[in-house]
Amino acid sequence: MHNAVINRGLATEVMAIDCEMVTAYKNKNSKNDKGERGSWPCPGRCSIVNSRGQTVLDTFISVHPSIQIKCCNYSKSGIREEYLMPENGALTFKDVYATIVEILQNRTVVGHDIRNDLKVMRLTPKVLKDNNISVQDTQVLYGEFETRRKQDRTKSALKSLSKDVLNLDIQTGDSHDSTEDAIATMKLFLHYQANKAADQEAYLQRVAAEEAAKPAEKAAKLAVFKAEQDTINWTAFVDPTHNVDEEGFAVVRPTRERKYINRELNKAKLAKENEKDGDEALGWDAPVPWQRKRQ
Repeated sequence: MHNAVINRGLATEVMAIDCEMVTAYKNKNSKNDKGERGSWPCPGRCSIVNSRGQTVLDTFISVHPSIQIKCCNYSKSGIREEYLMPENGALTFKDVYATIVEILQNRTVVGHDIRNDLKVMRLTPKVLKDNNISVQDTQVLYGEFETRRKQDRTKSALKSLSKDVLNLDIQTGDSHDSTEDAIATMKLFLHYQANKAADQEAYLQRVAAEEAAKPAEKAAKLAVFKAEQDTINWTAFVDPTHNVDEEGFAVVRPTRERKYINRELNKAKLAKENEKDGDEALGWDAPVPWQRKRQ
């Protein structure tokens, strides 16, 4: 038995959400090219905690009888199929959805890569706007001041980010716990809020250091390039029929001239091949070899 936990009185201005999902089959008529039935993520558990880490909502979500579970993936979700049965305390999706909207109304919700949680719980942009729900994503917040200056979503796992930033070990058991993940997300958000100015200053200093180091890096790359050029055997680029000048020095011809010489040599080679085949020598207007008609 896993009874649902709902504490509306513990709601705060900022709350963190985390959802665990299972994989369910689509309708019987939905099949891919191989004849296999399609699947889609289905909400299995949802947890919401307040800014003090207290549980406001934690419940398993029952699956409609018409939906067939394909895989619960216990190691990733912490869900077994029996947990989703109404007789074991799981609430219907309709009830959970209504409770979430009621709890989050006129508040800020935080998540890690929260778009997946919002999508699976059908919290569309329209629903968020109509209920005045603000959204924050710790994955985006901590991706803002990356060393590599990437301003896009940084694919940092919640587990590694919690360890690096908070020195907090999570997901150490044999499965995930959505309440534990929501608490870690809230701690990351609060840490970001408290250290935003310092992190931004450190980021700006890193950017300035990178800009200052660019000339030296460019000079080092140029030195390596010149060293590589010195090791090249330039005689490989010399025309084999005109490889020395009048004084006996090797002649390195410009790129355009080398291309012309190579083209003339290829023409001569093709003409020689045609003579072997009994064909006429190719001229400028002759067809290319693979267009020639063989006797």
